[in-house]
Amino acid sequence: MMNDIDQDYDYNEDDYYDDDLLEEYEEDEEDSFDAMLATPSTIMDHDQFYWFDSPMNNDENKFSLKESALYRRIATELKTGRERVMKKRKELEFEFKTPKFIRQKDKYTFTIGVILTVCTTAITARYSYLLPPFYLFWCVILLGARFFIYHRNHYHYFMLDFCYFSNLLLPFYLFMYPTSGQLYMLNFANANGPLLWAIVTWGNSLVFHDLDKITSVFIHAFPPIVTFAIRHFPESHRLIDYETCINNSCTVSFSEMVVPHLVFFAFWQTCYYLKTEVIDRDRMKRNQNLITSFRWMRQYERSPVYKILNKYAERYQLFIFMALQFIYHMVTIIPVKLMYDYPMLHYAAMIYVFVQCVHNGSNFYIEKFSSSYLKRLEEIAISLHQSQLSSNEKTTKLIASTTSSRDQDVGEQEKKGSIDDPTSHTKERMDEKPHSFNSPSTN
Repeated sequence: MMNDIDQDYDYNEDDYYDDDLLEEYEEDEEDSFDAMLATPSTIMDHDQFYWFDSPMNNDENKFSLKESALYRRIATELKTGRERVMKKRKELEFEFKTPKFIRQKDKYTFTIGVILTVCTTAITARYSYLLPPFYLFWCVILLGARFFIYHRNHYHYFMLDFCYFSNLLLPFYLFMYPTSGQLYMLNFANANGPLLWAIVTWGNSLVFHDLDKITSVFIHAFPPIVTFAIRHFPESHRLIDYETCINNSCTVSFSEMVVPHLVFFAFWQTCYYLKTEVIDRDRMKRNQNLITSFRWMRQYERSPVYKILNKYAERYQLFIFMALQFIYHMVTIIPVKLMYDYPMLHYAAMIYVFVQCVHNGSNFYIEKFSSSYLKRLEEIAISLHQSQLSSNEKTTKLIASTTSSRDQDVGEQEKKGSIDDPTSHTKERMDEKPHSFNSPSTN
């Protein structure tokens, strides 16, 4: 049943879909819509737009206009969201630098370090078959965290050193090629030669609250522990049957132990040289903040390597450094063959190195930590306080300059007479005599 309007208005189909009239209407509607979008109050909410109830306002036109408004609303919301994220990021960066946060972070790191040490001891002694996945789990976490921290501080070229290559090679044997006896020999030589003795050479220390020191101990100590357990603990073969021999008699000669390691060392040294001195040569020259092991040794005056390098001209120092690394590998690989054949000798070497690591940690806590830690927190608190004061001073100066300029403008306008003194009207009204009214008694 048609209503009264439908009965009075008898339209035909041709008028309803007239192309010229529809095109003219769409142009008018688009101009009106652009004008509405220019107003800030109409950008954020497309539901405020008024849609005329007209035969020409078809669904497709209404959808395109609403879609455009929705797009602008999303863009505005994204911009606002980015501003909020940047503000929150600055607040978090400031919070992360406060002494309170540093103390809390060090407490968590200390807890993780103790748990890692206790769990490693228990797993190695009782559940050695869980040691490979346990090693891989912490390897991903600690090396991943180190990469982000080192990259932020321009130290990420340190992660091209030999110890990191060895920690990447060991999981290939543990989880991809466990039946390769040759690959186990190579990992055994890398782990129990240069990596194990690097703890003594570079003075690694077991400092539980320091994530950097914990990671350094991990990458040098865990590969020897894993290869030791696989070699001397049959329990470690429960999940995966690891091959630790290269022949049926399970004996190895000195050359069979040393030569693969030296070949791997030569491969790593070539890749390292090409990366730092050829591929990234221009980048290294432009950015002197990028630190490699070679640059560090040239700056670390307390290192014996620093004294040796400074005896030669600068153009020879890199090759002298590479020669020193080769000598170090040759010296540390000598006892590896005996450690492979005699478990008790392997025990003794690892105990000596780990005791030295703990002793270095105790020296750090007793000699350095007690005074330097509190001093560092005090310096951070002072620097943050000074930064806040400088920020407040800038804000005060900005407000003062804005106020003075505004007062100056107002004064100039008062001189020109463009601004009336509101108190003058009050004074005039007060000076006027009140109107006299005749009281009823005087009439």
